[in-house]
Amino acid sequence: MSHRGERLRKFFDTNGIKYAQVARDLGINKNTIHNWMSYPHLDDVHLIAISKRHPDIKDIFPEIAWAALKEFTAAQVNVPAEEYGSLSVDCIKKIDHWKNKYISLLENYNDLMIKHSSLIEKVILDKG
Repeated sequence: MSHRGERLRKFFDTNGIKYAQVARDLGINKNTIHNWMSYPHLDDVHLIAISKRHPDIKDIFPEIAWAALKEFTAAQVNVPAEEYGSLSVDCIKKIDHWKNKYISLLENYNDLMIKHSSLIEKVILDKG
């Protein structure tokens, strides 16, 4: 099976969907859409945003639990799931932005803890 970016490209091309129009709909640069085509693990948030205008995309990505994802993402911003479809692309981008910041923070914390552990281990071995 091809990766997500490739499947997105095929979906757009098969359905005659113009990248420029999708970019305008999402309020992003057309080059961003082109870049997504190379992403093997394209983020679900991008696919949700596209699905607002092109609901058939859900058939191309059956691995996504669309109903559960809708509930989860809506809960993240304290919006009832039935109203999630009315969120703006800007709001979806903000969700993605803060999710990525949180992941980055966790990764940095993990790196710090590894360094800290090795320093403690060195101090213990030096005293022993």
